Amino acid sequence: MNIPTLPTPAPNAATTVHPTTPHDATTSHGARAPLDGTRPAETSDRPPAVELVIFDLDGVLVDTQPAENGALRDLAARLGVPLTPRQAVGLFAGRRLAECIERISQLAGRPAPPDADDFVRVRCEELIGDVLEPVTGVREAIAALDVPVCVASNSPQDIIRRRLAASGLSHAFGERLYSAYDIGRWKPEPHLFAWAARDCGADAGGCVVVEDSGVGVAAASAAGMRVLHYVSHGHAADSPLAAADRSAESHSADGSGSLEPKPEPDAGSWPVPGSIQRFASMDELPALVRAKPWPALDADRR
Repeated sequence: MNIPTLPTPAPNAATTVHPTTPHDATTSHGARAPLDGTRPAETSDRPPAVELVIFDLDGVLVDTQPAENGALRDLAARLGVPLTPRQAVGLFAGRRLAECIERISQLAGRPAPPDADDFVRVRCEELIGDVLEPVTGVREAIAALDVPVCVASNSPQDIIRRRLAASGLSHAFGERLYSAYDIGRWKPEPHLFAWAARDCGADAGGCVVVEDSGVGVAAASAAGMRVLHYVSHGHAADSPLAAADRSAESHSADGSGSLEPKPEPDAGSWPVPGSIQRFASMDELPALVRAKPWPALDADRR
């Protein structure tokens, strides 16, 4: 895929918070991940060592996706478009707010109100409430990892920081926080993950991405990274919610008003550099990160 090169953002503090993890200018298994999302050339059949684990925020570290979807459903109802929870997952999971509001507007056949952005954000915070718990087991999973970690999210920096602080996870990531708003590129494009890897001094092939949405899985795959696809809280791999999540890319948002998913692409159409492996418990995460090579799971390549 041809993706135009972006200007390199100002260095994040991520380049200094891990002095115990040195990285040479080049490594034995290829060049660093460029910001434009293109994959580095592989120079060895041996699986590269894991250099960095990149976490999505919502649904992986903190479970705010139901609140976000609920707020978007409330906005849709204001515009006369009732949505079920399953439809909300397929339409909104992993996407930036402006795109979600545009999808609602297209389905309604009329513009969203001027206060749509503020309405959704305020309503989301109301639904989250005063206490934000981390995803079950993720705190222990992060503590068990012996490689650097960072967060790469489609959410703005202030939301990333607020939610990590509210859940008590800020210390695990320090300043290694990467927002799509900082570079103007959002998942499913690969630029966000490529930037996080580059700024942390890691090769794309040495990165493991932990994601819960089809949009995020597609972005990590396109960036040439291995993916652990987290499916839990009733969102099992064979459930209707998971099916809607995997087809997030194929939902109609062209103004036709259709909420039915289009046929999913063949498994081979994903730009997968290795395995995409699903898992249902954060207790499994440390062992899955360390496992190499990962087993080939063709059924999970979508």
